[in-house]
Amino acid sequence: MKVHAFLWVILLSGFLYADQAEYLFEQGVEAYQQGDYGRAIEQFESVLQHGKESVALYYNLGNAYFKTGAIGKSILNYERAHTLSPHDDDISYNLQIARLRVVDKIAGPESDFFYRLWITVKSTFSIHLLSIVTPLIFGFMILLFILYLLIKTRLIRATLKWTLIPVTVTLVLFAALFAVQLNADIHDEYGIIITEKVSITSAPYETSTEVFALHEGVKVKIIDRSGDYVRLRLTDGKDGWAPADAVALI
Repeated sequence: MKVHAFLWVILLSGFLYADQAEYLFEQGVEAYQQGDYGRAIEQFESVLQHGKESVALYYNLGNAYFKTGAIGKSILNYERAHTLSPHDDDISYNLQIARLRVVDKIAGPESDFFYRLWITVKSTFSIHLLSIVTPLIFGFMILLFILYLLIKTRLIRATLKWTLIPVTVTLVLFAALFAVQLNADIHDEYGIIITEKVSITSAPYETSTEVFALHEGVKVKIIDRSGDYVRLRLTDGKDGWAPADAVALI
């Protein structure tokens, strides 16, 4: 009986915690609609502190930060929403609008055909989609192979044999794409500069020489860490060290 009571306490606490997060989100939406963007941010951030995240939460938080002029944090939350829902037109549009406010215009490899092709493929086949489609293709291939072994009719066996070839090729391609996406998801870290301006130095020390500066909103790749510093790389190939608290992970 004591065990059952303890479990009920845990379940009840979980429900109350979820209700509290939902209440805070609704309060944030209400504050945003009233034009009280500072309070909206407080409520939305409180939801995150409850360990809850969603596309709607990040999207609304991005909108609230944008209204207050905090472009870095606005882009950060739009990027997080975009990661969860890469095909949402509203998120993509607001993200593009926010990026127009970024002071630093970093050149990138967008003109390269293969880079643009890779970005298109990556955005079309998200890791979530690949994690569903790849096993389905594998299961279909196994089914075809079993039927090929069991059926003795020559015409049907020939049909199954020639069907297996494109299915196998498709499986290899999807599995390879899934492996690449999964590896990038595990190892690649991207962040957004959230301070108004930060000095990028040649080494992870306070007395190091400044090599260039970045303003809030710039998207960077994090390639190394040392103490309270992170090493950043830009899309144009430049890299350097910045205080870790100047960058928020997407």
